[in-house]
Amino acid sequence: MQRPVSIGLLLALLFIVGLPIAADPNPPVYLVAFHSPGPNWNYSRSAADQPGMAEHHRYVNALREAGKVILGGDYLDHAGGMMIYQMKTIQEARLAANNDPAVKAGLLKVEVKTWRANLSSVRIVAKRRSSAALDRKQPFKIKSANQGAPINLKDEPD
Repeated sequence: MQRPVSIGLLLALLFIVGLPIAADPNPPVYLVAFHSPGPNWNYSRSAADQPGMAEHHRYVNALREAGKVILGGDYLDHAGGMMIYQMKTIQEARLAANNDPAVKAGLLKVEVKTWRANLSSVRIVAKRRSSAALDRKQPFKIKSANQGAPINLKDEPD
C-alpha cells in the first residue's frame, strides 16, 4: 500500500532542491528608453556614420558617468537601441531622453516606459556614492538574485 506524500515533505523537498516556492513580492521596476531611427535617419549609412551619433554617444556617456544609465546599447539588427535608466521618476527619464542631441535633431525617436522585472535572476544595484573608489565607468554592479554573487558579463560567451 502506498502512502500519500505529505505537504510538509513536498515543501521540504522543494526547499532542499532550491526550486522557488513564491515569486518576489516586490520585483524591481526600471525606466527603459527605446530608441528607433527618427525622420532624419539616413538608411544608406551605418549607425556609426550617421551625423549626430558622436554627440549622442557623448551625451549618454555623460549620463552613465553621472550614474543615470545602468545599461545601454544598440540592437544587433541595427533597428535602434535601448537604455535602462537609474532615475527617480519617469518624467526625469523622459526629460533626459528628449534632451539627447540625436533625438532633438530627429536622428532618433525615443519612447520611455516603466518596466517591472517580474522574472529575473539578477539584481542591478548602485554602488555606494560615498566610496572614494567609485568606478566612474561602472557605477552599478549586477548581482545574482539567487546567490548574491556578482556576475561578470565580460566572461560570458558570445
